[in-house]
Amino acid sequence: MATSINGTIYTVSSITEAIKNVIDKKKEFHEVSIQGEISNLNTHSGHMYFTLKDKNSKLSAVMFSGKNKHLTFDPKDGQEVIVEGKITVYKPTGNYQILVNKMSSTGNGKLFKEYLDLKEKLKNEGLFDENRKRAIPNFPKKIGVLTSPKGDAVSDIVKTILRRNKMAEIILFPITVQGSSAPASIIGGLKIMKQYNDIDLLILGRGGGSIEDLWAFNSEEVAREISESLWPVISAVGHESDYTISDFVADIRASTPTAAGELATPITYNDLTGQVKTLFSKMNNGKNRILKAKENQLTSFNRMLKISHPKMIVNNGEKSLQNTLNKLNNQKKQIIQKKQANVSLLNHNFKLVNLKTQIHSSQEKMQQIAKTLNITIHQRINHSQVKKHETLKKVALSHPEKKLSNEYEKLKILNDFLEVTYNHVMKEKEQNLKELGLKFDGLSPFKILSKGYAFVQKDESIINNASGLKSGDRIKISFENNYAICKVEKVEGGETDE
Repeated sequence: MATSINGTIYTVSSITEAIKNVIDKKKEFHEVSIQGEISNLNTHSGHMYFTLKDKNSKLSAVMFSGKNKHLTFDPKDGQEVIVEGKITVYKPTGNYQILVNKMSSTGNGKLFKEYLDLKEKLKNEGLFDENRKRAIPNFPKKIGVLTSPKGDAVSDIVKTILRRNKMAEIILFPITVQGSSAPASIIGGLKIMKQYNDIDLLILGRGGGSIEDLWAFNSEEVAREISESLWPVISAVGHESDYTISDFVADIRASTPTAAGELATPITYNDLTGQVKTLFSKMNNGKNRILKAKENQLTSFNRMLKISHPKMIVNNGEKSLQNTLNKLNNQKKQIIQKKQANVSLLNHNFKLVNLKTQIHSSQEKMQQIAKTLNITIHQRINHSQVKKHETLKKVALSHPEKKLSNEYEKLKILNDFLEVTYNHVMKEKEQNLKELGLKFDGLSPFKILSKGYAFVQKDESIINNASGLKSGDRIKISFENNYAICKVEKVEGGETDE
């Protein structure tokens, strides 16, 4: 330990130790009872750390877990209590404090009583009613922030808002958040914000502190100004365990400044872009489904139109008629071919009978008969002559030319019968064709044109309703013997969109 001409020179640690020893030796400090109001209460690992205060002074206090587990009540900020314990010095900081062994409640402290009285008063007036509170906009464009320009609160609020909604505009208005001038500063900031007509919501907040530090937000005037705000208000005062009057009057309470930034941006920029993408996807899918359905419907209509189109009906009739004629022609050809085959068969059979061979054979027989007659010249000449005449007669009757004549006669009769039958069938088919033609003629759209009607076409398609046209369209109007090309000037009842 160094010395000087003025006496001993202490280090910080040595003087703190000396003071601690002096206090520890004072028996009157070993067991003291102190009355005061709890403030800035915190709990860590079961130990309670708080401040005892009165109107003029403050005293640090510690109540370890082994002692506070016997408490019969739950200590709170603002509560008036009597503690018993030992006064000592905490060497690392040089602060003197009381190590509390016992604690008893004497009722609520003055500040806490004022807080409860005001809370009850405003509640009875309806300032806390849920039905008067406004919803926070899902995607605010402009946000007013009233807080101290120093400290972490303003930084936490701004960073959180911009991280979640980079398109948001933030209006920062610095205010005093503690001390006697704080209520007037808060009220002034709220009044100035009323001058903006495009703000979506306000955030009123500050970081944590003791009940005295936060007391400006328990002001009745501040509470009433918040209730008269033109915009929804988010109150973010202190930590999660801190509740002020402004929290109850505001439209919504945030446990921390960071939580206030999150509450102010219910839908983030990423959420919004994702919703837009999803919406466009649904719109495209819906559009494609509708277009596909309309395309299928149009295809079906075109198919039905082609089937029922007068030209198609006439073409089908012509095809049916042509098929009937083809069948008749085929039947005629088959009959003719069959008869020609019969004639060819007859010709073949006739060719088998060789006329020369028969004549030659007859001559030989005659010669033989002559020889025989020469043998019996005189005896049987008359008989031979008679026999000759009879033989010649038989030959004449069985001559091939006679048979051929008979067969041709039969063929002629058969051919006449075939011609009569063919003419009868043809007349019957012609009558059917005539009747079918009359039916087709009755169905023809051109038939009605003779009565003064006309039909309209656009791009070779028949138009049956004005909704299928628009101004400037070129159309073709067909009459009975001619047609006209026209241009649409106006469509009554609205034009189609193409």
